[in-house]
Amino acid sequence: GYEDYTKQLIVKPVKKSSIIQDLEKTLEMKKITSGSDPPLIEPSNGPTFQRARLKEETKKLEELRDIWLLNNTNSVPKEIQDEILAVTGQTTLLIKSKFEQFRSLINEYTTLSANNTKSGQKKITADDLDGFWEMMYLQVVQLHNK
Repeated sequence: GYEDYTKQLIVKPVKKSSIIQDLEKTLEMKKITSGSDPPLIEPSNGPTFQRARLKEETKKLEELRDIWLLNNTNSVPKEIQDEILAVTGQTTLLIKSKFEQFRSLINEYTTLSANNTKSGQKKITADDLDGFWEMMYLQVVQLHNK
């Protein structure tokens, strides 16, 4: 049945990548400069860390999606083929929409941190980036569990 088939294809969960582990160790505080302004201090959960974990998760999801698509052959029962197509489609949508939205938020954070914010414009914080990631990551976990 479906469960027997998926047990054959599921890839073991991956521990935190070495990239993320290295960043967590070394990014406690990183100096960034912007022109002649005094150096700004980048928090450990700042844009460098956020970009690295976004890149790592994108890579993992794309690899899993590609594995499932390669295994989605005519020898697979039709209902499982449909489920594979649904999950791989959701994965692509997540990468192209939410991940891109997160990338834009990181870029906006970087721009607003390097420049003075306009009056009335709310400044994005590193905690905002973490919050967005946590909300988005719930969808990532759901995809990993399917």
